[in-house]
Amino acid sequence: MEALLGEVLAVGEWMDGVDLLSTRWLALGGAAVVLMVAWSWAAARSSRGRGAAAPRAIDAAGAALESMGATTPAAVVDVTAFDANVASYASAASRGNKTIRLATKSLRVPGLIARAIELAPTAFTSLMCFSASEAAWLLLDSPVASRLADLGVNDVLVAYPISLVSDMRHVVRLVGAGRIVRLMVDSLAHLVVPVVVDVDVALRPLEAAAWLHVGVRRSPLRSVADVARVVAAIDAARGLEFTGLMAYEAHVAGVPDASPFASRAYNMLVAGMQAVARWKLASARAELGELLAVRPRMSASGIPLIFNTGGTGSFCSAVADLAATEVTMGSGLLCGHLFDGYAARLCSPAVAIALRVTRTPDERHVVVQSGGFVASGAIGEDKAPVLVGLPPGAAVTPAEGWGEVQTPIALPAGVSLRIGDMVWVRPAKSGEIMERFSVVYLAEFGADLVAVPSYRGLGKAFF
Repeated sequence: MEALLGEVLAVGEWMDGVDLLSTRWLALGGAAVVLMVAWSWAAARSSRGRGAAAPRAIDAAGAALESMGATTPAAVVDVTAFDANVASYASAASRGNKTIRLATKSLRVPGLIARAIELAPTAFTSLMCFSASEAAWLLLDSPVASRLADLGVNDVLVAYPISLVSDMRHVVRLVGAGRIVRLMVDSLAHLVVPVVVDVDVALRPLEAAAWLHVGVRRSPLRSVADVARVVAAIDAARGLEFTGLMAYEAHVAGVPDASPFASRAYNMLVAGMQAVARWKLASARAELGELLAVRPRMSASGIPLIFNTGGTGSFCSAVADLAATEVTMGSGLLCGHLFDGYAARLCSPAVAIALRVTRTPDERHVVVQSGGFVASGAIGEDKAPVLVGLPPGAAVTPAEGWGEVQTPIALPAGVSLRIGDMVWVRPAKSGEIMERFSVVYLAEFGADLVAVPSYRGLGKAFF
């Protein structure tokens, strides 16, 4: 039972102090969840970090990298899988009568951003950028600026509040060029221009207890009354326009419910939490939708009102929400291994990184160059890369882990690698990893590799 208690406490720590056995949780079915956890734990535990699937094109890509003398580490995108992922999310959005706002930070390769929109222009109609400077560069100065303009992409949401005069200069430039710029606010201190109000939709089982908080801590707006107060201030302010709401459910979109790095007990606890969260989200979004429903569908200057929600991890439930008008996603197009851990997912692996063996300390170990492509978020093994294409038993040595300049790998019996051999890994996420590469190789069966520049390769680093 100590091990079972450990699973419960592990979820409790992630929930920032939430007591899973509180009276409210029991009333919402917590007792049933705990019984299911006990059964699951007693029956079996999932194997942590089981082998991840690899993009199908990596074998051919490896040979092509060798023949062209490409340096490693090298990031390779399986174009066939990428295109299929675009089609999958576009189809789901269409069924839910939603458009998609493409999160550019999840790609950070202008050629891939434009490719996704060109493949499904009626689905991917707008952008979410992470800074005003990124938005101005991407839409006005980047190598794909004219392609995006030709596709009619002129609506950008800067997803994080801005605070610098230099940020406003980028906004003024964009507006002067005829682009719709929506700035995120969550307090009266942010009120500077066309704005979107960010609403906190984290789960609070006991509304009176502020410490019972499941989800990220971002916006202080937690009720319709809170939102209405800020919207009223926007309406009363000179030179400001209210253009919509965003309600991002990070505790659903960003937390796998079938993680191969967790036990079945943990995954079932997460699934139970998310079932309650989705129920409360539906109610919260419906109330926020009513707030929007009484307003004109266009702002005074003709900008359409939006209700933005969702992410790759919650895409299926978000597109089904009747109140939302659009869903944000981006990570699913490259599908890092983190998304293998979602029961409802629409993507296939599309990105991998080629490393090269540089040392052989003994017959059971090799060392590859680099490797430390660790994703953001709470530190854990699920944020590290995973080996693909090697037999079961191959693993990074626990004493050293993934290194910035070199990574030791233990090999199973009967497996040998030589200096110069290629080893492939899949990153947990994708966009932020692209900050480490100047070019990305696009691989397609029967075609030569095509090198396209990333933000870094074009001399850009926004955060």
